[in-house]
Amino acid sequence: MAFIDNVLQQPAYGWIDQAGNLVIPTKKQLFTEAFSRINVLATRKNWISAISWLMAACMVPFLLVFTFKYFSLPLLGLLVLYSMVIMSTQGTIWFHRYSTHRSYTFSHPVWRFITQNLVLRTFPEEIYVVSHHVHHAKSDQPGDPYNAQAGLLYCMLSDVNHQSIAKDLSEADYTKAAGFLRHTGVWINSYKDYQKWGSIASPVYTVGLWILNWSFWYTAFFLIGGHGLACALFSGAFFWLVLVRAFNYTGHGKGQQKHVDGVDFDRRNLSLNQIRPGLFSGEWHNNHHLYPSSARAGFLRYQLDLAWLYILGLYKLGAIASYRDNKKEFLQKYLREPMGQTNDKSADSGRIRKATARFHQLFSDSQTVPEAAKNNHPKKSMSIQERSCWDPLRETLPESGAFTEPYAHLTNPDLSCQQFNRLLHQYKQAVFEVYHRQLTDDGGATNSV
Repeated sequence: MAFIDNVLQQPAYGWIDQAGNLVIPTKKQLFTEAFSRINVLATRKNWISAISWLMAACMVPFLLVFTFKYFSLPLLGLLVLYSMVIMSTQGTIWFHRYSTHRSYTFSHPVWRFITQNLVLRTFPEEIYVVSHHVHHAKSDQPGDPYNAQAGLLYCMLSDVNHQSIAKDLSEADYTKAAGFLRHTGVWINSYKDYQKWGSIASPVYTVGLWILNWSFWYTAFFLIGGHGLACALFSGAFFWLVLVRAFNYTGHGKGQQKHVDGVDFDRRNLSLNQIRPGLFSGEWHNNHHLYPSSARAGFLRYQLDLAWLYILGLYKLGAIASYRDNKKEFLQKYLREPMGQTNDKSADSGRIRKATARFHQLFSDSQTVPEAAKNNHPKKSMSIQERSCWDPLRETLPESGAFTEPYAHLTNPDLSCQQFNRLLHQYKQAVFEVYHRQLTDDGGATNSV
């Protein structure tokens, strides 16, 4: 089994069924898994899964005190600002662009420490980073730890159910997993300690930094605005910690294909460029899936990227030594030279041949492939679930003879809904350039800078 398939602890209900489809667990299964994962009495190796829930629980008293003693509209406004903008932007800067994708480097560890602790700590780096690498390797496929196609609760409980590393990694695989975090400054367990604690991060470091971080920030908030401000901003961190779990559900179209032409350019997955997460924290998620290692994700004119502004500001100050910025490549590929205008028809034909070969590989010739043009349209024989997948196909695939063969494979009524969606995404990516050329040749509008 490949390392990326093995690095996360598999839930009791599994990632994939025998037919190759995504397992969609029931609510009971999800909650049973969650409470088993945070049970430190069963095994101390559950500590890393339990700690972010413990952090959330420790924030509840601050929320209650704020609500019943210090509540005011100005403090509520600061709560929302801290939660929706400040916490969110720091999460993008630290967890997403640095800790996971290493899109920039610091000139000195002190700047790394400051960036790490710009806001209240809410969960360990390990919970985010390792699973996020798996997410990019398996986006919207079985094994994606927060696969939106499995539902909102699947994503909301993913931090405990799906994001912990496996407890039985070999020493070689553990070394690879620990390598995801070595640049962050997190204290890394030895393999012997990993076997004892079941985590990459040292418990002493994780708990100690949590206590120091909260002590510093409560003191700072109190000195600025008293207990009222401190309780309000701790409450803001609580709301962010809870609501951020829903981001990959909404950020991947709630499990449905909702791409917008001229906005969402990566059609290999369900990721979307959403306005609120983009403007508030720089999470232009579809752009990010196009260029995961870019320190900037706001590529279009209206796409404000606060996380990028922080990174660029520190670079100007000398605190950041280097960064990667793929905006130029994005503009060149998707706007100044729109896809499909390369005048390389042979290359496009090759992509079509590869797409067709891929479908032949997945579906044997012995299978019946109905013709989409006939009156006995396969949609009539599909289940309700499969019919719900069908209409987006007609809207998004171009009507062209060049697409007949893979198009017919996609209309196979024997496909499950999960297989249908997965193959549709693969096919659309394969013909994306040709599709854009057809739009251009037909007089359709093209994007410009």
